Formats: sequence, structure tokens, C-alpha cells
Amino acid sequence: MKKNRIFLLLCCALLPALLRAQAPQERESILIISSYNPDTRRMSGFIAEFERNIMASGIPCDIYVETLECKSINDAPIWMSQTENMISRYENKGLRAIVLLGQEAWASFVSLGHIPKDVMCFCCYVSSNGIVLPPPEDSLGMWLPPSINYMNMTDSLNNVGGMLNKYDVRRNIELIRSLFPEAENVAFISDNTYGGISLQALVREEMKNYPDMNLVLVDSREGDEAMHDTYASLSHRSAAILGTWRVGRDGEYLMQRSLNDLVQFNPRIPVFSISQIGIGDVVIGKTVLYHDAQLDMICQNPPFLKEYTGDPELIAAAEKACAEAGVKALVGKIATGDLFVGDSETKAAIEAKCAPDCVEMEGAAVSQIAAKNGVPCVILRAMSDNADEDGHEVLVVKKFSIAEYVATATKIVAAMVEAL
Repeated sequence: MKKNRIFLLLCCALLPALLRAQAPQERESILIISSYNPDTRRMSGFIAEFERNIMASGIPCDIYVETLECKSINDAPIWMSQTENMISRYENKGLRAIVLLGQEAWASFVSLGHIPKDVMCFCCYVSSNGIVLPPPEDSLGMWLPPSINYMNMTDSLNNVGGMLNKYDVRRNIELIRSLFPEAENVAFISDNTYGGISLQALVREEMKNYPDMNLVLVDSREGDEAMHDTYASLSHRSAAILGTWRVGRDGEYLMQRSLNDLVQFNPRIPVFSISQIGIGDVVIGKTVLYHDAQLDMICQNPPFLKEYTGDPELIAAAEKACAEAGVKALVGKIATGDLFVGDSETKAAIEAKCAPDCVEMEGAAVSQIAAKNGVPCVILRAMSDNADEDGHEVLVVKKFSIAEYVATATKIVAAMVEAL
């Protein structure tokens, strides 16, 4: 009879395991493999906190950080080769544990098919769904791999654990059916990354539960023209789901405006998102307005506007800088008001009034003065809380660290200035 294993573990579970196993007279090593640049906000925050906990525990070990610099799926064979080489290199340094940050690092490790003996392995920022690497070289452009569930692989992944996120595709489909019962087609929009292709595989699997609905794939691997044609041809009985939109067929970063251009080929189609803007993510102000002022009165004076538009060149620079910093960004609407939004009732009232992507307290004033004086302007806001009753908990208990985000904000602004 097989023993039940608990696979969903927090990475901090590494500490007691190492404490039990450590040899006082020897220094061991922990290898952290990051999918992306470890200097990006999310990765650097995790690594810094991890190192603090290890040091506080008194474990005599060295921590090494390596990165795969993952981008498009075309480089998947390189990720796997790099991962194997990194592990081999550190096995000679008393390797005790491996921490894998991001889906690409995790998938590359699992796809190798073997785990170093007596080495514990942990993952973070990983989804429970995935695909097996590498893709076949002769069919990369049209590769449609099956979706796998890492939770079902616990018997073969001994000494492996981590924190897995789960995408609820069925709930998205049910939401579409409840709001648009006439919908017959679901168009899934995805890109040329591991995340995009693995999400697409999951959606293809889940759509088997809805035989009365047609799945249409809008895939950046097809190129702009083919994507535009596919999206434009959707009937009015269609809805779209946005997956991952980060890298195009050519391996270059996709900008938010390319997504806006795509949906404008069929603007009647409602668009839903599997993922959403969350704490630590950035909203780039395409439009900025006041949510608690008399707009009819404001627009009677220069610059005679009810809302203010971000400069297109600055928006493009901000998108590129956020992408390169590994920060999730949305180009959208920012609402400014003279109060801290910390309850669901106020939040709902603001949503009903102007449907912003975030709220804050300064952006519209800055934008108004810039527009009055003809100065190009764009507002960027990092999400510190969800504008609800948990706001105090988020800020005080440090789910969002202002100090840690300063370095990332500086990097984004510096990259924008350099790009202009």
C-alpha cells in the first residue's frame, strides 16, 4: 500500500529538515535556481527573506543563486541543459537542497527525470499544471503538448515539495456561461512562453468538459497577421480568455498595446482573464481621473479635461521597463481620490462610478498640472493592497514591503529614462 504524501508544502519547511540533517563539522550548500533575473522584485524578495531565515536558524551552509534567464519556449532545451549542469557543479560542494523559483526552472528540473540522491528539492511561484519539456524541434511552432498535474506525480517525486498555485479554468468558463449564456465559442489568447503554452494545454484539457462549446486558439506563435484574422473572424456568440501575454513568436517582449490592438479587431467580444493584477503588480496609467470630484467643474478650467491620457511614448517605455524587471504590469485606468480606500462598500461605489484598475491619491493632480503645462506624463502605481478591509493587514504585516519595492521602482524609472 502506497503511503500518502503531502506535496503542497511551504518552502520554509526546508529549515527543520536541514536542521535535522546538518553535520556540525561540515558546511553544506543550498542551490537556488531562478527562472528569471534574481534581481527582479519578486525573486529578490524571496531570496532575501530565504537567506535571512537560513542565517537566523544558524545552519552552517552556503547559498548559491543561479538564473536560467528564461524567455520564450524556443530556449527550453537550453534551460534543461543549464539546470543539469548547475546541479552537477554544486553536487561537489555538499549540495543539500535545491530551491526552484518559477515555472520554467521547476519544469526543467522535473523533465530531467532524475533527482540527486539525498538532496531535498522545493519549488515556489509554480502552478500545479504544467507540460513536459523539451518540445520537439520539428514542430515547435504548432506544439500542442498534453497538460500534466504535478499533484499526481508525488509518488515519483520523492524528497520534493513546494507551494503550487492552481488555475481554476472551469470557474472562468462557468462565469462566461452565466454572464453570456449565448456564448458558443471560447477564444483562448496565449503567448510563446512556457506559462502561455502550459496554460493553453490546461484550457484544452478542461474544455473537454464542455462539448457544446468550441475552443478557438489565438496563439502568438502564429504571428500577428494570423492572430488578427482568427480573432476578427469570431462570431458575436464568443468570449475570450486571456492567458499569458509576454513574448511573441520572434522571442521579443509583447507590449500591452499589441493586446489592445488585437482585441480591437473584434471589440464586441468580452474578454476575461485567468490571472489578475495583484499586490506588488503595476498599473500604468493610460487614463487617469478623479473619482471623488465634480468633473464637470474641473473641465471648465485648463486643460479643460475630465480625464488625462498618459503619453504613448512613456507608456511604451514603462511597459518595456516592467517586462525587463520581471514585474507584471497592466495598462489601464487609475482613479485618484482624497481618501484611503479600506472597505468593500467604498471600493464597490468607486468601481460603479468609473471602473478603474486601481485607486490612489495623487496621480490625477500630477496629470492635471502636466496636461495644463503641456508636459508629457505617465502615472505608474504599484499595488500595495486590495483596497478592502485587509489593507491594514497587508501594509503592517508586510505582505507588501515598501522598502523592498524601492529598488524595483528605481530600476523601472531608470530604464524608462534610458529608453527615451
